[in-house]
Amino acid sequence: MKNKILASISFLVVIALMFSSCEKPPVEKANEDYNYDNIIPKIFNFSGPSAVPASGLGSVEYSCLYRGGSTYSFTTEGHTATIAIKEGNPSVAEVTWDQSSVDLEAKIFVVETTLGGKTSEPDTIEVSLSAFCPLTDLNDLVGTWTGTDSEGNATQVVTSVNGSDFIIDGLNVGWMTGYWGEVIIDQVPLVMIMNEDGSLEIELQYYMATTWNGDPQPTYSIAATGFWDNCLKTMTINYDLYQGGSVLTSITENISLP
Repeated sequence: MKNKILASISFLVVIALMFSSCEKPPVEKANEDYNYDNIIPKIFNFSGPSAVPASGLGSVEYSCLYRGGSTYSFTTEGHTATIAIKEGNPSVAEVTWDQSSVDLEAKIFVVETTLGGKTSEPDTIEVSLSAFCPLTDLNDLVGTWTGTDSEGNATQVVTSVNGSDFIIDGLNVGWMTGYWGEVIIDQVPLVMIMNEDGSLEIELQYYMATTWNGDPQPTYSIAATGFWDNCLKTMTINYDLYQGGSVLTSITENISLP
């Protein structure tokens, strides 16, 4: 009798295993049961620069929140551009606005298409494209530049060319001697990289030494990014001033060449 009971139990276990082995894994079953037609397509968090030099030389990124299975289409209006979807990021577009010698107002649109074939309403970013005059000779931007910084201080810098290097001297002086109230006892000219796409860069480097009430202060270093405009002869310089290895302040200078 005992053996018959064990045999019956074994038989039931085998039958249960056979049925369970025929069932699909939960993830596979959920994917099959999911109705992609129920997805309502909508663009979320569309972002990217709203002011760009129309240089035709460098790309900028526009992106939105990614939904699994969806594809994204980016188009422009008001000016032409080369658009490439970033590899591995279907909701990120690398956009190179074509070169223009006049200022333009343009738009960039994005539309989502779901796996079920539904499309969203387009979302839009308005983009101000500034005229771009290629910089073929660094000497075109040599001279005395004036303007103000983001702290309201008057600023004046002098630019020059040394071999293949573009040199800028006087950055941050208005803030340092005015608002900050320190006396500059040593200051070196800075090498500024003028990229052909209208961007500029100052790599982190030693900049100046100062005193306050006669006492020497920890030395300062500086790094910057920004844009140059050879049509209008203007520069926007966003710099970080370092002291003791960390950023003391971040300031923007908007300057022009008469």
